[in-house]
Amino acid sequence: VRSLVERRAGELVFDSCSDLLPAPVLQDSRLAAQAREGYLQFLPHLDKTDGFFLARLRKAKTTPTR
Repeated sequence: VRSLVERRAGELVFDSCSDLLPAPVLQDSRLAAQAREGYLQFLPHLDKTDGFFLARLRKAKTTPTR
């Protein structure tokens, strides 16, 4: 996903997903830091769950060209 954002520089940006997550998730400093950056990566050996990845992206604000 990071590669996609880099290739689409100026078009896509990571957007914090902290406001969408329950408090227990944000109590883990690693996950809270990731959420502020706009992604979460759950790892089975650390999070006692299946592993998965999610990212919150948004279109970058653009200024009209004249």
